[in-house]
Amino acid sequence: MEVIRKQYSSMISPLMREMVLFFSRFTIISNSYCLYQLLYSELLQKELTSKTIWSTLNYDCLAELSACSFGAKLNYFKQPNNEHFTLLKLHGSCNFMIANLSASPGIKFSGNISFGGSLKAVQPTEVSTECGKNVIQPSMSFYMKGKPNQVCPQEIEKIRAMWQSLIKQARKVFVRVRYKVIDINNNY
Repeated sequence: MEVIRKQYSSMISPLMREMVLFFSRFTIISNSYCLYQLLYSELLQKELTSKTIWSTLNYDCLAELSACSFGAKLNYFKQPNNEHFTLLKLHGSCNFMIANLSASPGIKFSGNISFGGSLKAVQPTEVSTECGKNVIQPSMSFYMKGKPNQVCPQEIEKIRAMWQSLIKQARKVFVRVRYKVIDINNNY
């Protein structure tokens, strides 16, 4: 991605748009549970959903689709509260659109341009339509060192700062990396 950004910066936006469309198509198969649903179901049964904040590095929407399948209301951008499922997407998401700014199809820009503003979340099923109306792709960090972001990078930084603050206050933190669960509260 670094080479593309340096030598072919005009290709960044089309590439990110294709990635956005790819991730927005991820869905939960009906009549089966994904691991996110199993986890959310357990938290719901133990009445821990309001005490739990989820965060992910993934661009897809499977975690929120899972919670919503149980009737949860989403919170991506505000401080956690007891009424919403809080999900902090630390690298952005395929459904994080820039609010109040658009560029018509046919407009091209390089990967070195950054768009500021606020973010709005759309349903994953609306991403394709939104991308058809606005060539500014949703806010997803580039898949490279430093995770730069072309769309609303300051909003993603706010999410990361909120996450850092909440981690410092947390009694327990669980990290899932490469299909292995690690409880960072236990000394190994």
